[in-house]
Amino acid sequence: AVQYAHNSFADYDIVWWINAETYLDIVGGLADLAGPLDLAQKDTQELERKKDAVLAWLSTHDRWLIIFDNAERPEDFNGCLPHESGGHVIITSRNPNWLAVATPLNVPPLKMSPSAEFLMARTGKHEPHAAEQLARELGGLPIFLTQAAANIEVSGKSIADYLDMFHRYRERLWAKEK
Repeated sequence: AVQYAHNSFADYDIVWWINAETYLDIVGGLADLAGPLDLAQKDTQELERKKDAVLAWLSTHDRWLIIFDNAERPEDFNGCLPHESGGHVIITSRNPNWLAVATPLNVPPLKMSPSAEFLMARTGKHEPHAAEQLARELGGLPIFLTQAAANIEVSGKSIADYLDMFHRYRERLWAKEK
C-alpha cells in the first residue's frame, strides 16, 4: 500500500491514510477528512455525521485514494465505504477473510535482496549486510519491513543498531502480536 501510494501519488488529488484497527478508528479517520475537503460538516462534533458527509463526497468524486491500514474485522467497515466512486480503496489486513467486503490480494514475502533494498531506500542508510540480516529476521514480510524502516527513520538508529535491539527485544515484540 505504501509503495502503491508513493508510485501513484500524481494520479490522485487526495491520498488519505486511516488506521483501521477498530470501527471507531475508521469512523474517526474518515471524519478527519472533512476538514481537508472543506465540507460544511467539518466543524461538527458528531463523528458519524462527518463520516457520512465524507463518504457522500467520495461517492461523487474521483482521483482519490483511501488506505485503511491494519484492519482487523471486515464487519468494522459496515457503513464506512463509499458506494459509487471514481476513487480507490485499499484495505491492509492480516485477516484473510475479506470476500464479503473486498477482493483480497495476498502479498507474499519479499525476497531477501528486494527486502534489504527496501530497508536501505526507506531509511536512507547504506548498510547492505545489516539490512539483509534484518530482512531475513523479519521473513521478508512487507508489514514488518515497513514498521522496522519507520522505527529506524524516526529513531535515527542505524540498521545494525536496530537489528541488535530487535534481537534483544524480539520475544517481547512477538508476545504483543499474539
